[in-house]
Amino acid sequence: MRLLSINVDDESSDVLFIVQARTVGPVELFLKRGRFDSTLLGLGPLHTSGLPGSHRLVICGMSGLTLSPYISTLGSVGQGLSGLDLDAVELTGKARVLSMIYISKNGHKVMPLDSKWFRHVRGTRGLLEKALSRAEHEGAWALAVGSGARVSAFGSVAGRSFYNDSISWAGRGGLGTRLLKEHNIAAILLDAPGSAVKAVPMRPGGKDFLFDPRLSAKGTLVANLEGLGDRALCINAMSAKFSRKERSRIFEDLLKPGMLRDENEKGGMSRGRSCGEVCQIACRREIGGARVDFQPFSSLGPNIGVFGRDHVLSLITACDYHGFDAVELGGLIAWELERTSVLNDSASFEEIRDRQEECYKTALSLISDIGSGKRMDLAAGLAAAASDSRDRDKALFLSNARGGGIAPLQYWSPGVLAPVAPQGRYHTYFGTDFIPPFELGRLCSERSAIELALDDLGLCRFQQEWAEEQLEELGLLYGKEDENIFKLHARMSKELIERTSPLPWATARAAEMIKGHLESWKDEERGFEGEDLSKWTDLFEKDPMSASISYWQELKKGMEETMII
Repeated sequence: MRLLSINVDDESSDVLFIVQARTVGPVELFLKRGRFDSTLLGLGPLHTSGLPGSHRLVICGMSGLTLSPYISTLGSVGQGLSGLDLDAVELTGKARVLSMIYISKNGHKVMPLDSKWFRHVRGTRGLLEKALSRAEHEGAWALAVGSGARVSAFGSVAGRSFYNDSISWAGRGGLGTRLLKEHNIAAILLDAPGSAVKAVPMRPGGKDFLFDPRLSAKGTLVANLEGLGDRALCINAMSAKFSRKERSRIFEDLLKPGMLRDENEKGGMSRGRSCGEVCQIACRREIGGARVDFQPFSSLGPNIGVFGRDHVLSLITACDYHGFDAVELGGLIAWELERTSVLNDSASFEEIRDRQEECYKTALSLISDIGSGKRMDLAAGLAAAASDSRDRDKALFLSNARGGGIAPLQYWSPGVLAPVAPQGRYHTYFGTDFIPPFELGRLCSERSAIELALDDLGLCRFQQEWAEEQLEELGLLYGKEDENIFKLHARMSKELIERTSPLPWATARAAEMIKGHLESWKDEERGFEGEDLSKWTDLFEKDPMSASISYWQELKKGMEETMII
């Protein structure tokens, strides 16, 4: 591996050569070096192969939300590093003034930016364009943080290429805020002379979301919503307390007409495109530049009581303008709407339907206020905002012993609340089926190790099916003859969990979410009965908070057994 280590304070640097056989990829490198005051951006070892989906950029650093080591990934921005013959860049120190890092084959420099840098009518998208305007080569790629990183702990990192205006996001963990506040870096320009990628036939296993015949779906949004049906989370996860009949009515009469029908019947208004890889998978769905993906749509849509596609697109556009993490922002807004009684769990279907406009307008105003620094009480994220509030029990977040926390992904599944690390990502089992907590913990632990390995290899999630089947072969290919790659990443996952120290769920909303999940499986129409299920539903009926702690402890036991390597 070729690592460029830059101290942005004095612009000093070192180019380090790390024996590939000793380190798989950027995650292992970050943990091995142990420089947790640094931020590392890197590629997996497969980037030289030309395989589509092998140029995902992996960003590692301490999260200002979870206050622990965090990993976030985005698109194919790693092509910029590959074009510069680099495997990773490590940043330490803090620039004296707001700056951009420029890297080319001739070297690097830390370029001061003027005080008006963040003032751009096109927001984060415009900042990427400004960074790319300084490139000398068409193979350039840029990273930028939005203005929201100045006023919040949940600023994202956005990236795009010179020739493709499709934007990828490293949304989770607030690593955009980290780049800005810890290093005073607002953008990174990778001025590569040309793309190093050569197309090779795609391996079986990639899923083309342009059209998935099994779901009659286009894009991750519709594929997920149609797959979840009445189990799609709504109105700050209060839907977990609703009966199946109530949830089905919301799905049939609000979600379907507001999102699914629009997407399936308006002539395919969202267009599918790649993230910049030479790849057949149309993973990016966009309407007018706004991303049409499940997590941002769910977080800033049904989660906050908004079911119309056009309104949700407007909220996502506002979120991306500031460069916020859409999932964290959606969790904050949903909590704020409930604590101010715009949303409530006693609302009838008609009230939920008729309050959509109020929810939308209030959310739009909240995004503007957070982005302008008027709501600093919400700036540190959902866990921090709710922790000392009398409305704490209305918030749904993951917390840890470091004093940090983060909003979970938008799936009604106990696995998304499991004590894995990094918290709030896909490093868990998020199926919606009933599995006793001890067994579920085992699955979450195994899934965490696999997802960490895929991150370390720098592989896109759309390539994961074939990659998972060949993890050990990939390990052998990159010099890990004496190391089982699953066990290696299970140990790394364990280290991340120890450095995060997840805590049992601390709010009534989390207990309600687990309780509702269990009760949904006792529904006669689902036809599931069993001793374990009855045991847990009885415990939650008697004392939801005490039962949730016991459930969490069983989850953790199952995880720990799997991690005994």
